[in-house]
Amino acid sequence: MQRHTTSTNVPKTRGKSNQNIMQVEEQNAPVELPETVLSEVPRRGWFWTISDKIVAASFKLPLVGQVLRRIFPRGLRARIHARRVWELASRAYMENTIIPALAATDGIVLQVGTDRYTRHYSALFERYGCVLHTMDSEPEVALFGAPGHHLTADFLKLDEHVSPGAYSAVLLSGVFGYGIDDVISQDRALCVCSKILRPGGMLVLGWNTNLVDDPLKLPGASEFFAGAADSDLPVRVGFAGETTIYDFMVLMESTAE
Repeated sequence: MQRHTTSTNVPKTRGKSNQNIMQVEEQNAPVELPETVLSEVPRRGWFWTISDKIVAASFKLPLVGQVLRRIFPRGLRARIHARRVWELASRAYMENTIIPALAATDGIVLQVGTDRYTRHYSALFERYGCVLHTMDSEPEVALFGAPGHHLTADFLKLDEHVSPGAYSAVLLSGVFGYGIDDVISQDRALCVCSKILRPGGMLVLGWNTNLVDDPLKLPGASEFFAGAADSDLPVRVGFAGETTIYDFMVLMESTAE
């Protein structure tokens, strides 16, 4: 479920009526959004910066695109995409900064959404002495999940299957706009996080500015969470040339169930 994109900034609203969406938006009191700290982490390589544009443009050409799709099967294209994502500065920040911080929360961490470029995350957490659980709604990506600790399920119903306070941290990145698309579902996702996190547990919310509106405007963001101002992480971080934003929040103890 984790993806990266460069599409236009139109929030998706599949499966929900405009009336329901308006009701959630009307509940939103004005909120003070955190300042985005621009990370200085560079991309891991320059090659994919250029090749991304060349490959994307080539596939859009009518005849050339057809030839490329025949030459490069879907599985190979998925591997190339995974390599390009791995090169991004946001992914370097994830592996070098976010994962060590989550591993230090002294508990079980849940990663929502798996893909080819996250298959090694379980080993990274293990290196830091932490157990990682993963989940995704798509059965075909289960092989990229944590061995022995992966669940195929609907995240919006996860609180029905997991004990309250089961996790010390939740990594919810690349999911809003890629399965959890409308504001009703996104707010429900924050509610689920509030139930499965322990009091004071950390939520890392990764999203793309060109896919969804700022999730901190959702009612559940201010109802259940506060910015992780006391941690070594910024409250919000962005990356030059990318649409990726990471928000770092903690579950307020008065709202934990």
